Amino acid sequence: MINVKLGRQKSKKDAAASEQVTIHDEKDVIENIVKKRETGWDEVGFARPIGGFFYNYILFIVGALIVLAIGSTLLPAIVPYPEIFGYSTIVTGYFRLLFTLFDAGLGDALGRFLPEYRIKNPKRAMEYISFFIWFQMITGLVQVTMVAMFVLYWLPQMTIAHLAWMMLIYSTVQFPGMLSVFGNVLRSYQQFGKIQLISFLQDTLVQNITTVVFTLLLGYGFNNVPGVGFVMGASIGYIVGQYVDDFLALALGAKFFSDVMKTTGFTALDAMRPRFSKAVVKESLDFGLKTMIGPTFGTFFEFFRLNIMILLLPSYSTWVGLLSLAKGIAGLANIAGPMANWTGISFSEAHNNGKTNLTFHYTKSALKWMTFISFFFLPQILITLPPLLFSAVKILGSDWVLAIPLIAPACIEPLLSTFDSMPFSVIAKVGKKLGTKQKDGKIEYQAMTGHHILERQGFSILETLMSFGVFLLFIWLAPFFGGVSVYTFIFAPIPVKIIFVIIGWAYINKRIVKLKIKDWIGQGVIATGIATGLFCVFLAILTYVLYPIMYDATLAGFRSADWSRNIAEYLALLPGILIILAALLVFPACIFAPLYSTFGGWDDYSLEDFRKAAQLSGPSKGITMMMYNVSKFFHDRSPWKNKFAFKNTDLALKEADELLQIRRDLDAKIIMEKKFKYLDDLKELQSQADAAIAAHDKVETHRLFRYMASIAEENKDEALAKTFRAKMANFDEEK
Repeated sequence: MINVKLGRQKSKKDAAASEQVTIHDEKDVIENIVKKRETGWDEVGFARPIGGFFYNYILFIVGALIVLAIGSTLLPAIVPYPEIFGYSTIVTGYFRLLFTLFDAGLGDALGRFLPEYRIKNPKRAMEYISFFIWFQMITGLVQVTMVAMFVLYWLPQMTIAHLAWMMLIYSTVQFPGMLSVFGNVLRSYQQFGKIQLISFLQDTLVQNITTVVFTLLLGYGFNNVPGVGFVMGASIGYIVGQYVDDFLALALGAKFFSDVMKTTGFTALDAMRPRFSKAVVKESLDFGLKTMIGPTFGTFFEFFRLNIMILLLPSYSTWVGLLSLAKGIAGLANIAGPMANWTGISFSEAHNNGKTNLTFHYTKSALKWMTFISFFFLPQILITLPPLLFSAVKILGSDWVLAIPLIAPACIEPLLSTFDSMPFSVIAKVGKKLGTKQKDGKIEYQAMTGHHILERQGFSILETLMSFGVFLLFIWLAPFFGGVSVYTFIFAPIPVKIIFVIIGWAYINKRIVKLKIKDWIGQGVIATGIATGLFCVFLAILTYVLYPIMYDATLAGFRSADWSRNIAEYLALLPGILIILAALLVFPACIFAPLYSTFGGWDDYSLEDFRKAAQLSGPSKGITMMMYNVSKFFHDRSPWKNKFAFKNTDLALKEADELLQIRRDLDAKIIMEKKFKYLDDLKELQSQADAAIAAHDKVETHRLFRYMASIAEENKDEALAKTFRAKMANFDEEK
């Protein structure tokens, strides 16, 4: 029998009555501890990937608005010449292959070993982190030296010799070269909330500020310097501004990492000490080098394509800059990409545990949501954004206007990436064979064996080789269609992308599980197609009929009020800004959702998944609940209600409940074992502390006392925790 203290209750009366719960067996643990700790994120089902997407929707909107503001107004004003953007892109792309080779796939190695050893051997987990840090710093010095030798002895013979200082400055990003280490670690520990916060602060806020500051500072600082000038100075400033924000990621990551590791007694400083074994080095490099085969081929192809662009494309630096901006905006077409990747985890959870109906349900749900999200957002990029951006950019009379026609074709590749990321995420995460055996007349599923890692690497290599061949074919055919242009580089990757969307899904169907997803067509194709078509008509009328009228009327109104011409033109953008805000915040719920619901886009089960997801959507809950409520209202009144309902959803939900019960049983078993064994663990740690004291290892002794105190606190044994804290204080005084 174990007495377990529970946390604070919502009611003081309940707290007084239920200060302790007596636990007799695992069933009591499940009812009194496990279930009370559960949240919506612990429930088995597709609501988690959906909730994960909508949780970040507000942050995504803020980021998208910043991207659009910079792309339409600030960028042309601060960086008036696309060459500045182009030079930066060329420099960063030129050494990506070198940096990839020297990274040795150790980021993937962290993702492989940290989740395992964090639980069973935290000290060994720290060794993997320490090795990563010191490997990156040492090899970073080698890379900086190699770049310097290249710039001194080889670059002067090339057509891009004028980029020498930019290359030298950019090479310094490889030393210390480990600024993102704690972000990688937090990702391996599945601390996705902290990762999203770091990403938002670093990439969306701080990086944009540092980019603006350093671009202007060095641009105008070198404006009157002979041989440098504004463009080169601003280009160097842009590179510096893109780098210095990485130190914020290191600081935040170290803070969050220390918080996560508090119960183990380790801190970020412990990870930076060079303590790792030969076994850790061997395992890290062996796994990392295997996983980098495919990415290395892909990086080599990108390096080759960049050099061809420099060689064949007239005014290459200008077009590289324009294309980079267009791709930055077009990347929003991959809005559902993260959710598609997360689906691989859900698919693996169901398939690797023999839950076939749940696997089918996850697959259909993923396809449904990928199409739903992509096609309520894509029309806004293709129809609404171009004229609004054109109105903003043309005021400045900038060459950046030429980037706007590139946005629509540049959307194709990221959209296709949404639909090939899920199958290849699945291939990387599921086991190879699912065996069965008979026991007491029932079929029992055996654990998965093997993996598809080598196949996944093979697909990466094959995709790179095919992309290389198709790219050369486009170059060869270009003279017959007016010569090589920027569109050659936009359209060349698309045929291979389409092929690998097909290959990915075909591989799953052939080698992993037969895909029974025909009933997805109703919700994913028919309902989505009708809703998207009508939505496009609405956006076209708003953008090409009503917006010009509103723009002209607003401009005339401000001019008649004696505003200066420039200020009036800026204020005339207000209708466009309101349209963009409405497109992000209002149109999905008030226009697209009613159309989608009316034409049979939901069934009762998928709508329930949406409700659960809305409850998990955190800061985006208001928008998501509005979208859910509107969808439910029109679904309940639709003549096509449940017309395209998924088959066997009841069987899938039954299997989800079975998986949830399995996990509850395991959690209960772990809690029972932990309560029985934690005192024995403390005795073992005490013996280790005694050995560390005898060896005069002050750092390890202090860490062990801190670790024992945290374990006692975690087990609600405050008296014992106080004892260990006292020992730690006494030890500090002795030091």
